Amino acid sequence: MKGNKFEDNRISPETGNLISKHNNTPSSEHPEASIIRDIRNLLRSNRKSIPAGTKAVIVTDKDLHILLWNQNAELIYGWNTSEATASVSSEKIRNHVFNFLYRPEILEKLLENWHWHGDIQTCDKYGTALFIRISIDILWDKNGNFNGLVTIHEPTQSIATSQNKTYTAQEVEAVVRQRTEELLKANQILQQELEKHRKIVLVAQESEGKNRDLADNIKLGIFRSTPGARGRFLEVNLAMEEITGYSREELLQMDVCDLFKDKTERNLFTDGIEITNWNETREINLRKKNGEIITVAENIMTIRYDSGRVVYFDGILEDITERKRAQKQIQESLERLQKTIKEIVQAMAYIGEVRDPYTAGHQRRVAQLSFEIARVLGLPDTQYEGLMMAAFVHDIGKILVPADILSKPGKLTKPEFDMIKDHARIGYEILKTIEFPWPLAKIVLQHHERLNGSGYPSGLKGDQILLEARILAVADVVEAMSSHRPYRPALGIDQALEEITRNRGILYDPTTVDACLKLFHELGFNLN
Repeated sequence: MKGNKFEDNRISPETGNLISKHNNTPSSEHPEASIIRDIRNLLRSNRKSIPAGTKAVIVTDKDLHILLWNQNAELIYGWNTSEATASVSSEKIRNHVFNFLYRPEILEKLLENWHWHGDIQTCDKYGTALFIRISIDILWDKNGNFNGLVTIHEPTQSIATSQNKTYTAQEVEAVVRQRTEELLKANQILQQELEKHRKIVLVAQESEGKNRDLADNIKLGIFRSTPGARGRFLEVNLAMEEITGYSREELLQMDVCDLFKDKTERNLFTDGIEITNWNETREINLRKKNGEIITVAENIMTIRYDSGRVVYFDGILEDITERKRAQKQIQESLERLQKTIKEIVQAMAYIGEVRDPYTAGHQRRVAQLSFEIARVLGLPDTQYEGLMMAAFVHDIGKILVPADILSKPGKLTKPEFDMIKDHARIGYEILKTIEFPWPLAKIVLQHHERLNGSGYPSGLKGDQILLEARILAVADVVEAMSSHRPYRPALGIDQALEEITRNRGILYDPTTVDACLKLFHELGFNLN
């Protein structure tokens, strides 16, 4: 930030006003401007009656030759205006009055801040000690080049009450000669530094122009604003005009919050700016100049001085109204598609149950128990939905098994049992031709697999079996054993739970078994 301070402290030698960095016109009055503008025509009086607080104005050109020496300067230092500005005596007086510039600490501060304010001890024309408070500012021409110094000199004590040590003329001359070389050296350093700075400014101005072109070519809205809940726009690019419908001139007269659709979003902005090192990305609704409501993605970042104080906010806006509208349409289409898929799955489940009235409702009850187990296990939504759809159609392959075998009351022969066992593979073949968002075909294929490899049709073991298939296996066994079958009466829920407990970790997934037992023993679940 220090590189811009020269623009904040330019003073017109004609008016004493600060010169704006944009148009070289006065923008705000310098604290000492009234002294430079209205030099009082005080009559010279007895030197020992000059009060503390009397202010002198001394202005130089770029070579530090004295151009302006007001009457208060004459009262304080003893030289009259003619002596101070005469080409013969001016250099001697200048070296005497400005001898403090040789001090490294003062020169360093002046080069760093383009301003210096402090107290010095010096003497007047006659060798009388003076205690002076000096304020120095640099003068610039219209092109931003060093053009001299303006200085305000104010005694901090009345001359009558200051330390009245009087120096001889020879002592004064010796001090002046000693300081002259040092002052010239300091002036040379000052000129070199100002020349470096002038070149930096030219490069910065050229870069600023290129950056402006770059910012205007970007289709994202870019802005800078003052900090605070009612931060005002400081700068905007062309895209900001296109996004908001306001011209650049109109935006620079507005608060950022003026664009927000409603008070709620203004409060979000107000609350957000309190966050330390705020770097926020969010979606908000803005109201364009024509009243149209748009949705934008907004990113705002705080810019700070080294001290930590917030200087301004930099923000980027992207109009995402069309994108949000398209996303909404896609989401609605996806929801309709998912609804259709679920209806197809339920229709397939109904077809299977119509052919096998003895197992009617079996798949729905298995789906119900699978749902509760998945909830206890905390399955993600995607896995949960896939498990539910698979449970509804896990026996769909039985539509190719003859009905008389499915409803046979007696013991099945080995060929008949092998035919029933093949329903998992048949279900897989039916479902794999449909592109579901879940692995339904594989879940159905594996729901009779067992942890120890004794299941069918592939003899898979452990984690080779999908988690959804392991859950479905437990739910299928519990429902089947607790329900009536043509070849046997219902065995009851207690015997079913005993079966999965006895074979926990052997045939059935232990985590799934624990969740199922918790449902019945602790959560009071009832399969009916």
